[in-house]
Amino acid sequence: MSLILSILITSSLYLFHLARAGPYAGSVVQALIPFAEADSMTTPFTSRYHVPIQLSTGPPGTRINTQVYRPFVDTGTTGIVLPAARIPGFTVPTDPGAERGWQYLTSSKILYGGWWIEKDVYFNVNNHDNPPVKSTLKILAVTERTEGCNDLQINGEIYTCPGKSPTPPPMGLGILGIGFGRRGADQPQAFAHRNPALTVSTIGGRAATWPTFHRGYQIDRRGITLGLTDSNMVPFTIGGQPYAQLRVKLNLGSRFTDWQSLRSCVSINSSPCVPMPALLDTGVTQSYLHMPRNYMGWNFNSLPKSPVAPGSTDNKLDAGHVRIDFWPPEGHKNEDFSVGDAATIASGVTPDIVVFYVNNDPNSFRVNTGMHVYRKYKVAFDSVWGRFWLAAADCPRSGCPPCVPVHPCPGNLACTDPRPHKPEGEDEEDPPCCNAAAANAECERQREECRWAGCF
Repeated sequence: MSLILSILITSSLYLFHLARAGPYAGSVVQALIPFAEADSMTTPFTSRYHVPIQLSTGPPGTRINTQVYRPFVDTGTTGIVLPAARIPGFTVPTDPGAERGWQYLTSSKILYGGWWIEKDVYFNVNNHDNPPVKSTLKILAVTERTEGCNDLQINGEIYTCPGKSPTPPPMGLGILGIGFGRRGADQPQAFAHRNPALTVSTIGGRAATWPTFHRGYQIDRRGITLGLTDSNMVPFTIGGQPYAQLRVKLNLGSRFTDWQSLRSCVSINSSPCVPMPALLDTGVTQSYLHMPRNYMGWNFNSLPKSPVAPGSTDNKLDAGHVRIDFWPPEGHKNEDFSVGDAATIASGVTPDIVVFYVNNDPNSFRVNTGMHVYRKYKVAFDSVWGRFWLAAADCPRSGCPPCVPVHPCPGNLACTDPRPHKPEGEDEEDPPCCNAAAANAECERQREECRWAGCF
């Protein structure tokens, strides 16, 4: 048998095995990058999480520098952002290929400017519990920062904020942007190949390549898991749970597929549900909601609101019940909260505040959930096939609750007592058997939601 024929047969058998065993059966390489605050934050996602990283002394392939940076993990941006003054040996690039760099934070209205420089980035250095990870990519060395940038102007490679003057960035600046679907008018440089969670080159000293390494990541209260495997995807795929198939952006200038944002549908109180992209943002504790002024006869501008701070032109919702249904609809995944509920702000999915905007531009409708949604769900992002999963952050220890059938009442029992006043001591409510159908349906609904969340 020729060598070429042998290789073809071996490859065919391997692909046949993968097709039968599942999409992640051949992928075994993974690494957890733990959050620095994973053990100390009693209620998860109360504030930002950080991870320690180190850089190469020069371009990729040079030795590791001992300086440790602690950027916060941000799914609202794409790319690593560090102050240029803290990067040893940094000088403004002058070669013809030098690339001016910008990062605009749409929620906080901050513009960072600097230069994209290529580095090896190291995770889990001297971490004896998790393998070391090296990611090779360009990072943004920031030389200037502009606050209050409400009117971002982009002219070629130059970004400006009219009426605002840039200042040097704070020395403690550090952002680990691992978001997908962020490239747009405000962040045109947010390419997938700037995402350090996707540009992994080695794990444990071995090359991170297909088929043993499936590019993608998961986020839960422990940290970021790089690489999707048959075992770590069980909470997301068990029971045939549906996933959100993301749409493809135009892949201009990126070697990785650039996927669009997760889709969702948002309603407030009894309003119609408005379709819009959703961002599950680890970088903020508040939510940002951009709704239409009028939609299918519903006036969102009439909802109770007030300035987020004295003198601010931004408003926040003062009351209301918000429901965010994540795609796909049959997945039963949602964020459901009452604005301002102190108990669920402290431990549930309710954001600190809901910054609220209304206008008539359909392209601007969007929701940023804030980080509290990660208390309810852990997520998995498959950057190869553009799939996005949500699974329960915590499952009941005993599994999903069983349904104990409620039997209908005997035919000789009248469930609605016509007497206006019952004798003292009699129950004013009908017995449970009178509502058997509704009770059984509700139990099955709750059990189905539990199973769709990845709990069994």
